[in-house]
Amino acid sequence: MKKHYIRYIIFKIKYTMASIINWFVPSRYYRSIIKEFIAFPHIKNNKKTSKYKKKVNIAFCFNKNLVNYAKVTITSLLENSKNKCDYNIYCVIDNSVSEEDKEVYFNLIKKYSNNTLTFLYINNDFNKSYLGKWNIGIYYRLELVKLLPNLDKIIYADIDTVFLNDLSDADKIDLKDNILAGVKDTYNYINSGFCIFNLKQIRILGLYEKWIHLSQINKYSLPDQDLLNYTTQNKRKYISLKYNFIPCLYGPNLKKSIYSKQDYKDVKNNITMIHFIGHAKPWVKDSVYSRFWKQYTNKKYI
Repeated sequence: MKKHYIRYIIFKIKYTMASIINWFVPSRYYRSIIKEFIAFPHIKNNKKTSKYKKKVNIAFCFNKNLVNYAKVTITSLLENSKNKCDYNIYCVIDNSVSEEDKEVYFNLIKKYSNNTLTFLYINNDFNKSYLGKWNIGIYYRLELVKLLPNLDKIIYADIDTVFLNDLSDADKIDLKDNILAGVKDTYNYINSGFCIFNLKQIRILGLYEKWIHLSQINKYSLPDQDLLNYTTQNKRKYISLKYNFIPCLYGPNLKKSIYSKQDYKDVKNNITMIHFIGHAKPWVKDSVYSRFWKQYTNKKYI
């Protein structure tokens, strides 16, 4: 029997054990913790002894509806990077985000010395793009290449995430001539919730204009993510699962053998970011690892 399938069987046994125990637990919060501790990788903080010398460029995209949630995600990143890593943070927004909202973010960043914050307004290049059931915000990340003309590389992360470690290791990843780097969602398909964009290579290849055109003529089910995967075939780098750990996909992907041996090792020792895809958002209901996101809603952080 292959090792990946053995891992899957062990996970299913543990998950079933947790489910049986949870029959007797009325609280959804405690049920999620029981599942986490029995079936999922345990969280360990990476204790670095020296600080990363470079400032890491990272971008987030949101509108008025997501302002409060993005603040929690950014707080988790800054808190878990203290004395380890500093950032140039870029927030791509639309006109729905008020000056008062922005001021809250500026006050937040003041608590963490040596970090910078810049707001960038969308340019509306994707206004005619296909959306399906989604809103225009899914395309904001694709505008980074235009909004940041002086940068060659940037890390992007969704805001339905929580950071548990800093991003110095991610910044060290050499993209070479790859267009982007990301974590496998299924087989050779990446999840766009955490990407390292090679902005220089995107400009050289003229991909931005291609993205605009293809987004208008194709009806992708996951528009931005499908578009990125389609246009970066053979030009993307797959990186460790630790950078974009998605709890609800962990079991199914164990069965499919999506992950490498290094992935298993990494998530056991050093998960960097947890991503809450789908409807189980941590601000909606308790789920596996959601307690880490909720931790940063505490007033001592915000």
